[in-house]
This record gives sequence, C-alpha cells and structure tokens, in this order.
Amino acid sequence: MKNALSILTAFLISSNLFAQTTLIPDANFEQALINLGHDVALDGSVLTSNINSITSLDVSNASINDLTGIADFVSLTSLYCNDNQITSLDLSSNVALEDLRCYTNQLTSLDLTDNTALDAVNCENNQLTSLVVSNSSALTYLNCRSNQLTSLIVDNQALSQLICDSNPLLVTLYCNDNQITSLDLSSNVALEDLRCYTNQLTSLDLTDNTALDAVNCKNNQITSLDVSALDSLTYLNCENNQLTSLDVSNGNNLNINYFNSITNPSLFCIEVDNVTWANTNWSSSIDNQSFFSDDCSTVGVIENSFSNIFIYPNPTNREFTIELGDITTGAKVTLTNNLGQVIIKRPFTMTSSIIIDIDGPEGIYFLKVEATSAEPKIFKIIKS
Repeated sequence: MKNALSILTAFLISSNLFAQTTLIPDANFEQALINLGHDVALDGSVLTSNINSITSLDVSNASINDLTGIADFVSLTSLYCNDNQITSLDLSSNVALEDLRCYTNQLTSLDLTDNTALDAVNCENNQLTSLVVSNSSALTYLNCRSNQLTSLIVDNQALSQLICDSNPLLVTLYCNDNQITSLDLSSNVALEDLRCYTNQLTSLDLTDNTALDAVNCKNNQITSLDVSALDSLTYLNCENNQLTSLDVSNGNNLNINYFNSITNPSLFCIEVDNVTWANTNWSSSIDNQSFFSDDCSTVGVIENSFSNIFIYPNPTNREFTIELGDITTGAKVTLTNNLGQVIIKRPFTMTSSIIIDIDGPEGIYFLKVEATSAEPKIFKIIKS
C-alpha cells in the first residue's frame, strides 16, 4: 500500500510538471501564439513545454498591449514584437536573445542589462526616455530614432551602426569605444555632451548641435572638424585623427577650458578667435607642424610639399637645423614670432641645410619654407 501511494504521488508530481503552464493575460498575444501553432485554446495560458524551446518568435502587428509570459520563452534568439501597443517589456529572462525588434510601440523604458548576446536592436518610434546597452558586447546595430531620449549610453565595443536621429531631447550621448563609421546628429539639437571617441568615424557634422558643451571625438579618422557654431563649448578633444582642417573660432575660446588636437600629422592651420591668446593657452596641445590663425583661408599651406624636410631639434634652446633634402632651387625660410613679426629671413644658397639661431625670448615661432619647386609650408618652432 505504501509503495502504491509513493508511485501515485510521483505520478501526480510528474503530471503536474508536465502540464506546467505560462500565463498569457493578453488575448491578442495568445491568439498570435495560436496562429503560430504554439497554443490551441484562448484560455489565458499556454503549456510551457510548447514555448520554452522556441528560438524565433514573430508577433508583430498583432494589436498586443501586454507581452507578459515572454519570460518563459527562454530559448529565444530573435523576437519581433514591433507595431503593437506594448507599454513595457521585461526581457531579463531571455538571455539568449540576439535580435530584438520592438519598434513602433509605446515603450517608455527598455532595460537590456541582462541581454548580453544581443547583436541587433531596433526600438525606434517609441517613447523611451533613456537607454543603456553597455553590457551588450556583441551589439553591432542599434536603431533608437524617434523617441524621447535624454540619455543614451552604448559603449559596448562592437557597435558599427548607430541611428539615433529624431530624439530632440537627447542631452547626453556616449557611444565611445565602438566601431561606428558614421553618425548623424543633425536632429539632436539639445545635445550637450558627446563622447564618440575610439570609433571609425571619418566625418562629424556638428553644425546643428549648437548647445554642445563637451565634445570628445579622439581616436577616429575624422578629416575635417568645424565647431565654430558651438558658442557654449568648454571641452574639445580631437586628438589622434586625420584632421587637415580645424575651425575653433566660435567667438568664445576664452571659455574653452580643455583643448587638444595633438596627433593630427596633416593638420597645419587651426582657426581660432585670437592667435596670441591661443598661442599662450593652447600651444602645448597642438602638434609641432600646427599653428593658429584667425583666417586659415588665407594661409595657403599645402601639406604634401617638402616631403623630405627635417627640422631638429624642436623644441630647441636656441639653434635648430633645417634640411631640405633634394629641394634647393630658390629655397628660402622666414621665421616669425607669434605676433607675426619677421625675426629672420634667409635663402638657401649652395647648401641643402642651414642652422637658424633664435635670438629672442622663449615661446612659439613659425617657420615658413618656400621653394620654386614646391608649395610653401609652415612649421611651428618652440623655443624653451
């Protein structure tokens, strides 16, 4: 009798486990599962065994308000629930999720902290106010346009495409340490803090982002940067790019308390508000070949000329040597101070190298090298 009772108890427990169900309170969600063959009756629940091994689920455009029950779809790698009226979405149990499309709903928040396997997320056209996907180290695509974002943080190392336009309230954007190749911020007019450093950007248009206070775009491949419209700027770091043009003449250089443009080997003229002020405050934050001007359009520096020229030592205590290599025809040099006053003017005669002696105070000097066979080139010389 005791053995029979034990067997019956084990059977009931086994039957109960086998018949475990998942509550599906939204009738439209359950109807979608029925249409897909995962459920048989519209009774507010589905057998858990019918759904816990599903890897792909498409319940888009089904008039769903509530996706409660999705937690038991533990094997999901792709979820398409776009074009519904979903107001909240808890995906903390769906840790295998790789592809999420929840766009065109009524989501106000989205927590993807536990979804570390995500490769692609499209959550555009919702009412999201903040979004953090920093733990999604495999994420390569994120579309969060047309929301109400004020903060977006996606420093996950793999992201190559970020679409965040039509977020007019976005104030903070941290998308650094990724592989982003382009970034359209033209509609993010409230943006104040931008960190897009260590990506693969070749251009960055900030014309419409006049509220920006801080920009860090270092470690990219940007060739031209114009921040002249950003009159609230206090921080600019554009080091280690491929800049050939930099305009910082925003009329408010006095309030920029951090500036750095080093490691831009092809950057010569940097346009600023006041050359003397820039030389006094920013001279240690630019490369040796770079110099400041209040109008770079008149400088006419050609960065590819005099490819064999050597100037050493620089910085110097007083003397430095100029070697032109095989360019000597009609060569001459002009040294000016940071006020534009000519200190030395000398031709190259029968030699391809000359020694210049700076008989003047410590500071920044500018050396212009000219020749009939090459365009002129200007170098910054530091006397210390």
